[in-house]
Amino acid sequence: MARRVMLSRFIQAKIELDKDKIIRSLWDKEQNKYFFSVVDFIGVVTESKDPFDTMKKIRKRERDLGHFWKEITTVLPYKTTGGVQDLIFADTKGIFRLTQAIPSRNAEIIKRWIARFASVAVSGLTGEGQGADVSSVYSDPQFVELTQKVTEIKNNLDAQVKKEMQ
Repeated sequence: MARRVMLSRFIQAKIELDKDKIIRSLWDKEQNKYFFSVVDFIGVVTESKDPFDTMKKIRKRERDLGHFWKEITTVLPYKTTGGVQDLIFADTKGIFRLTQAIPSRNAEIIKRWIARFASVAVSGLTGEGQGADVSSVYSDPQFVELTQKVTEIKNNLDAQVKKEMQ
């Protein structure tokens, strides 16, 4: 009974990057935020054949990540063709923390993107950005392309959730 109630709290969605690259996602109606399958994310970013094993290796290698694993991840029910499965999910903050621990070319692109956003945000908060030209950050083609892709993914997820809520 509790599992069914918990399952009704979420709306399932998917990020489809390619036909073989899917990240299962959940929209939490109570917390108003997304959760993403950690194993799917690791599989996409590392291009690993065995993302579950890669996740275990990352946790073992990154001791800090292992200590904070329960803080950045949560086990949630996800309805699959085989029935409801308990999967490991992380919210956006957890995914960003996990990205820092992944040694992959794809992760490096995401890390640089996060760093640029953080740099602009911090300079704006500290007043360093006042009068400074931050347009060079936003005109970098890689930054713009990734920002557009993230925006497209977010809009797609929002559309899936909105459709399910109707």
